Amino acid sequence: MTPLEFFEQAEDLPALAYNSPGAGVAQWQLLLGLCYATGIHPRNPGEWERWVNDGHDLSEVARRLREPPFDDGRFRLFDPERPPFGQNALLRKHLHEHGYGTAQLVMERTADGAQLADHVHLHDPEPLPLGAAVQAMLTQHHYGLGGRVRAKTDWLGKAFTYGAVGRLTSRVHTLALGKNCADTLRLNLQPTTEPGTFNYSWTDGKTRRTFTGDAADKAGRGVDGPADLYSVLGRSILLQPAVTDQGDIVVTKMLMGAGELLRELGQKWLQDVPLDGKRPLAPSATRALWHQSHALYAAALPNTKDSDLFSRLLTLDRPVQLWTVGLLADQRKPLDWVSDTFPFHGALHLPLLRAATDGAAWATFVDKALQRAAVTARDLIYPNARPEDRPRLLRRFHPGGDVWAQFEEPFHTLLAAIADATVPEAELRAAYAARLVGVARSALTSRLRMLPRSPAARQARVLAAARLERELTARTTPPELKDAAMTLPFPPPAPAVLASTAAATGAGDTSEPPRPSPQMFAHWLAGLVRTADQGMLGMLRRRVDDREARMVAADFAPTREARPAYNLTAHLFARYHQGLPWREPVRLYGSGDVGTVLRGLGTPAGRGPKDPGIKRLFDRVTGAHELPVTALQSVIDRLRTDGRFPPSWSQLARDLSVWDHPEEITQDLWAESFYTPNSRARQGAAT
Repeated sequence: MTPLEFFEQAEDLPALAYNSPGAGVAQWQLLLGLCYATGIHPRNPGEWERWVNDGHDLSEVARRLREPPFDDGRFRLFDPERPPFGQNALLRKHLHEHGYGTAQLVMERTADGAQLADHVHLHDPEPLPLGAAVQAMLTQHHYGLGGRVRAKTDWLGKAFTYGAVGRLTSRVHTLALGKNCADTLRLNLQPTTEPGTFNYSWTDGKTRRTFTGDAADKAGRGVDGPADLYSVLGRSILLQPAVTDQGDIVVTKMLMGAGELLRELGQKWLQDVPLDGKRPLAPSATRALWHQSHALYAAALPNTKDSDLFSRLLTLDRPVQLWTVGLLADQRKPLDWVSDTFPFHGALHLPLLRAATDGAAWATFVDKALQRAAVTARDLIYPNARPEDRPRLLRRFHPGGDVWAQFEEPFHTLLAAIADATVPEAELRAAYAARLVGVARSALTSRLRMLPRSPAARQARVLAAARLERELTARTTPPELKDAAMTLPFPPPAPAVLASTAAATGAGDTSEPPRPSPQMFAHWLAGLVRTADQGMLGMLRRRVDDREARMVAADFAPTREARPAYNLTAHLFARYHQGLPWREPVRLYGSGDVGTVLRGLGTPAGRGPKDPGIKRLFDRVTGAHELPVTALQSVIDRLRTDGRFPPSWSQLARDLSVWDHPEEITQDLWAESFYTPNSRARQGAAT
């Protein structure tokens, strides 16, 4: 589509097509420059506001492009004397002998700006479609990377071989997107009475830079208006066309060298630039654009600067989208384009600023909380790691990149909902905080689940989760995050875990008569003591091959797979009540799980995890792949010897029924009771 066709259809075009975000920005720069070149632009902020609100017709631009001085071939792409869009006809005499493929024209394909080496890929003979070639050429003018260019000094001069950094290369560019292409142009037209001169080609118009002499590579010029700025010739380029067998025009060869140099631009020419502190906002390889989006809203705060894009948008009583684009580069090597969109509404400017500022700050806070939890896990798994290895080992446990990727969607949802203004701001902020907390918990759990099955790994999982909860509920935690962490229930187990647990406990099926349950089993066990049924207790205690005793106990199991667990629980009950059995209800029925009762064992010098012997006993219990018969016998014997209460027998039967589940839900629950009985992680799991 030619510029003339675009302006004729701008009101009906929903968006602009482009091959990369940078190419999209470059096309908008050209179109804005043409508006100024034809004199179709607002003269002052009041007129700009009327243009935007009333939808000023921009088809006038197309009409003027048909009139002098635009109707004399200024946009004939391969004009032999003044080819447009920054092409330099002075290169024509070198094109046939030295022309190379189009790879260097496309920034994403060059891979290395130091083009003096023999880069074979630059000679790729694959032709480039005409539209893609024009987009790539415009992109080079605005985003070209500094450094040596594949050109010869005897073409136009020594300085011609060294390209300057494009004016948009090192910062983020912002474009206000409207309802259609015409609306987008109106939003971004800077009011001015001095539109300036449009740069059609290197040899057409004003006197251009020379590349010889002492000051050739240092001199720079100012801009005389927006038309000049948006059509700046950042490179000297010449394209060679060809026609395919199908009749399509393509570009087969090209030459490229240095372009014009601009002096440092003042605030007047930085209409779209949000500041990060005192510097223009720049793309970052470590932070996505949404981490810095608060700078877009802060740019509209009242201050002493002249009118710019953000302050003008503040006067509109309707929402728009801010499209931000930046180029990530490693010196002379382009890495990637970064782009994102953010809602902007003048009437809701302050709520959006608060949400963007707090949203990024909360995400950073949660990430740091996860990092501290990961440090806890790393130090337990690798207590003797060398200092130089500790950062690398921490990456095994810290899900930093994963959670940041998951934070992005809730952040955009928060901003969009605030801009919509149908739900109270406080509710939206609370929902966002809850999403962050949920993502953090799930990410840490998933990362620690990758550890091998071992007592140390289980302890690391439990203590890391407890550390995360302490961080999320600390005194310095943002109130919304703290409220979310305190009120948000812990995620329930996965469906497979729930299904197996329900089957093991006999719950969830109301279509049949009640089946035996752990509670009924506990009542039967207590009845053996109350009725002094020493015969049955003896058989259970000795674990003889008595089918009657085994069958009676196992018949309380809701599934065939749970029968061994009920048999073992009955044996442990009888073992605890051997000799002179206790008749207090708390000893007949027990209390807590195995982790809870072991935490109370030990000596005055230390109990539970602080007693080495008890910790070794706990590791024996939870480290077993099959039902830990011998280890549990030792636990019961120690409880009986010390006169301590036993675990809940119904809970024990339920826990042992799912002992071999891949998620190790029983072992982890016992570990939470043993290491962190009062943590929110344990309380949430218990519910």
